[in-house]
Parts: sequence; C-alpha cells; structure tokens
Amino acid sequence: MENSVKSPLPINESVRLSALESYRILDTASDDTFDRITRLATTILKCPISAISFVDKDRQWFKSHLGLGVSETPRSIAFCAHTILSDDILVVQDTAKDERFWTNPLVTGEPRIRFYAGAPLVTPEGHKLGSLCAIDQVPRLLTAGEKQSLRDLAAIVMNELELRRLASIDSLTKAFNRAFFLELIDREIIRADRHRLPLSVLMIDVDRFKSLNDEYGHAVGDFALLHLAEQSRKILRAHDVFGRLGGEEFAVLLTHTDQAGAQTVAEKLRSAISSTFLQIGLSKLAITISVGVAQLRHEDDDKTMLLQRADQALYKAKNSGRNQTALAEPT
Repeated sequence: MENSVKSPLPINESVRLSALESYRILDTASDDTFDRITRLATTILKCPISAISFVDKDRQWFKSHLGLGVSETPRSIAFCAHTILSDDILVVQDTAKDERFWTNPLVTGEPRIRFYAGAPLVTPEGHKLGSLCAIDQVPRLLTAGEKQSLRDLAAIVMNELELRRLASIDSLTKAFNRAFFLELIDREIIRADRHRLPLSVLMIDVDRFKSLNDEYGHAVGDFALLHLAEQSRKILRAHDVFGRLGGEEFAVLLTHTDQAGAQTVAEKLRSAISSTFLQIGLSKLAITISVGVAQLRHEDDDKTMLLQRADQALYKAKNSGRNQTALAEPT
C-alpha cells in the first residue's frame, strides 16, 4: 500500500516561516485564551477533537488542542500542512476515500481521523501560519454555517496573535519592547539549557546619543534610532531577537550562537552602522555604536547574570573609545 501524500511546500515557504517566527508563538505555554477557542470549535462543530496548529519547518505544533494526546507531529503527516496551501477551509469528508490521507498514520492509528476540517490562520500580509481544525473519528459533512463558524474562530485566533504582537513592539523602531524581550530571554534560556545549545546576547548603545539630541533635536535622535534598527535587520537572522531596552539601548538575543559567533555578528553591526550616514538636510551625519558580547554560562541561574555580563562588556567598549565591541570577562 502506498504511503499518504506529503504536502508540497508553499511557493513562499521561506517568507512564511519568517512570518511565523515573528509571532514568537512556537513552544509557548498553554493559554486559556486559545483553549477557549478550541473548546468553542468542538462545541459548535460537534467534533471530539480540535486544535490550533502552526506549521513549522519540519513539524506541526499545537498551541491548543482538545482530544489529542500529543503537542506536535512531524510535518510530513500533518493535515494542516495541506490546509496552508488552501485559500479557504480544507474539508476531508472521509479520509478512507481520500488518497492523500488513507494510509496516514493519524488515520490508520490514533487518533484515527476520518473527518477533518481546517481553516487557515492567515496574517494580514497573506501568509498562512497554520490552521484551526476540527476532527472526527467518523465520516461527516460540514454545513455552510459550520464552515463560517470555523472561519470566524480562525480569524479570532489571528486577531489575538496580532494584538499580542503589537503589544510587544516598540512603536518607534519596531523592535521588541523591553518587557517582551526579557520574557523571550527566559524562554530561550530554558530551551538552551534543556538542549545544551549555545546562546549569546549583545548589548548595544548609541555613542554620544545625548549630545546628538542636544545638538540636532529629538527628531534627529529618533531618526538615528530608526537607522540603527533598519541596519540591524539587514544583518540579523530571522530567528534572532532584536529588542529596544530603553532610550538608545538595544539588545540582541542570538540563539544557537556561541560567543565567537556573537562577536562576529556584533562586528558586522558596528561596521554597517559606522559606514553609513544619516542625511540631515544637506549634511551627512555619522553615528556609531558600542557593543558588549556575552554567552550564557552553565552557572547562570537566570537572565540577570547574562545581561549583567553583557552590560559590563558594553561599558568596557565605551570606555575603550566607543565604536567598539568588547567581550564579557572569562570565568
């Protein structure tokens, strides 16, 4: 018997994955807000199983699920990987009669899916991140009213994600704000410790920023911060976390990156910013940054020690003449 059909990748897969990463939803804890939505889906569609699923590079991960005993599955067997190829709800009335799914292990084994309906979770830019799905263990039809309810609930999921993203963003630079950045560090430290992965932080400060504001005004100061943010985004990877901690101070969380790799990134940032200029009327204004680099150590109890060492390295860079990068002191 042939294997079930693996879904093809969307045409814009790399952009879609970057969009998914920007919401910082993967591997987050269970949440009552999303659990209420899956409960509503189960009640309205009268299905025993429902889930909010996000399709990552090699897996589908469930932010919320009801009636399932797992938190993720391989993408290769995910029904939702087919849903993100659709512009509207994907309905499979009977998996035993659909060649894409009749040998799927989720059909032949637990949870023995016979009916599936999934509404894609679509960003304002049109990227499909995953789906809100309803599942039954018997074949069935879906009424027009039930389809509309599924669409509406999927839209509520995306509205919640958008509100959370907006609440986490600094309005000027579009970097993550301080509170959300610190929350992400806690999450990534747990992950790095669990999987024994390197993790590093850059602390960034605009040199002589007060003098810049005093001489040219706050509008030019804001322009300088925007310039820093734009140049940083050109260099950082999609999964790097760029945050504004306050004023002219920024930070970057580099996952899967040791101190040597972080120093390379820091130097690229410093060089890119110092070699470009702000156009202020007829004049060109140069700005520079100082950067402190620190890697997570086994003895770090939490983010406080990591950030302190990065901050100490930052001040070492500034005291050494500015427009420099400096490493945290070795243990």
